[in-house]
Amino acid sequence: MNIEISLIENKTIPNLPGKNYDPELDDIRSILIDVCEALSNYVQFNVSGFGQDNWPVDVATDLAVFLEQLPYFMIAISAGENFELQFYEQGIERSIFFSRDRDDYIATCVSHTAWIPNPNSEKMSWSLLLALIYEIKKEFVFYVKFFFPKLHSHSWFEEWKNMF
Repeated sequence: MNIEISLIENKTIPNLPGKNYDPELDDIRSILIDVCEALSNYVQFNVSGFGQDNWPVDVATDLAVFLEQLPYFMIAISAGENFELQFYEQGIERSIFFSRDRDDYIATCVSHTAWIPNPNSEKMSWSLLLALIYEIKKEFVFYVKFFFPKLHSHSWFEEWKNMF
């Protein structure tokens, strides 16, 4: 299984329009969604594994969903606990269950569509999985800091990135 985000060429990313977030209606998910939507034409989000090289994921929705879950499974990986990663947006609708097996994790993919994972389980080393997730966090935090400095210093984003 492989997950990555990367810039597409050297394009200039437009600034997000000034937006005030309402603590009654918004939270970190609002920021993640806005940033991912702004990055959607400039950044790639790639997921592969379980017999499919290029999952039908996109930056605007699927990356935001992935990032929302990131702190929780980083905490679980660091503690050696089992966890679930959900790609629940329409069109992808998959879950990956990670169960600890000594120094590895067994990742089992369950599809909620007609697509059938083959194989349905893959083994990843604990350290490789942790490194992969930290790299994604590092890349995303860099994009936010470089392209959206006001959001990078927003208290919700600070709390999100410091959770793990």
